Amino acid sequence: MKSLQFIKFLNNLHKLTKDQYKTLQTQLKVTIIQSNVIFTNLQKELDEHPQCPHCKSEKIIHFGSANNRPRYRCKSCLKTFVCTRGTAFFRLHKPEKWLDYLQSMCQSQTLEVCAKTCKINLTTSFNWRHRFLKMASLDQADQLKGIVEADETYFRVSEKGSLKLNRAPRKRGTKAKSASLNKQEWTPVLVAVDRSHHEMDFILTQVSSQEIQNKLQGHLSQDCVLCTDDQNAYNQLCNERHILHKVLSGHQVIDKTFHINTVNAYHSRLKNWHRRFHGTATKYLANYLGWFRALATQKHEKVNVFKLLALQQHSFQK
Repeated sequence: MKSLQFIKFLNNLHKLTKDQYKTLQTQLKVTIIQSNVIFTNLQKELDEHPQCPHCKSEKIIHFGSANNRPRYRCKSCLKTFVCTRGTAFFRLHKPEKWLDYLQSMCQSQTLEVCAKTCKINLTTSFNWRHRFLKMASLDQADQLKGIVEADETYFRVSEKGSLKLNRAPRKRGTKAKSASLNKQEWTPVLVAVDRSHHEMDFILTQVSSQEIQNKLQGHLSQDCVLCTDDQNAYNQLCNERHILHKVLSGHQVIDKTFHINTVNAYHSRLKNWHRRFHGTATKYLANYLGWFRALATQKHEKVNVFKLLALQQHSFQK
C-alpha cells in the first residue's frame, strides 16, 4: 500500500462499525502471528520432528488454528494441541513482544528496563524472565574433556521477596557479620570448565567430598586432567574415578599448561555481570547462572539464533 493510501485509510478508521473494527483487529492479529519468527520456528520443529505432547506418537496432522495459533491433532490419541504446547510460550499472552523481550535479555537488561522497552507490566516482566530462564537453568554441558578446571565461588544468601525470613532482616548491600564463609550468609557454587569453553555449575549445600562427587560424577571424561586449588574435597572424586589431579594455588602454572586461571576468570565475569541486578534471591540463583551460561555459550559457539531463544523449544527436543 502506498503512503497516501495508508494515510487515507487511517483517516477513515473512525467510520468503521463495531463489527468492522473487530474484524480488522482479528486480521491484524492473524498477520502478526503469521509473521512471528517464534511461531515459524515452532511449526518447523513439529514438521521436522512430529510428536504428540500427550502420547508421544509421531502421527500428527495439521488441524486448523486456535486463538490464531497453528493447531495439530494426534491420530493416535485424537487430542489436539497448539504449536506452543511443551514450550515456555504455552498460554503466554502478547506474542508480538516475546522476541523483543528475549532480545532485551540477551543485552542483560534489568527487569525495569525490559518492562519499559517492551511496554509491559513489571510483574509480567518478572514472570516472563523466570519462565524463559527455567530452560536455561537446565541446559548444561554433558561432559567435560581434556584439561578441566574446577573451583568454588560464593554468593550472598538472599531471601529477597520472601514473606517469612529465616533470619533477622538486614539492609541490602551490608557486609557479612563474620569473615568466614558460613552457610547462613553465603551460598557456594561449584563451577567447572574445560579448555573448549564447555561449562557446568552447581549450587552446593556445603563444600564437601560427597557433595562434589555427587555433582561432578559422570560429567568428567575418564582421561581428563582435573585442576583445582588445595581444597581436599576433590581428592575422593579423583581417587575413585582414577582421574589425574593437579593441585594448584592462586595463579600458579605447572608445565605452562595446568592452572585454574580460566575458571577464576569465569568467576570474575559472572560476578561483574551479576552485580547489575543489585542482589537476586537465592531461590532464583540457578536461573541467573543459566542465563549467564547461555550468554557465554552463544559467544563461543557463534550461533545464528541467540541461545535464549534456541532453548525455548519443545520438550522432546531437549
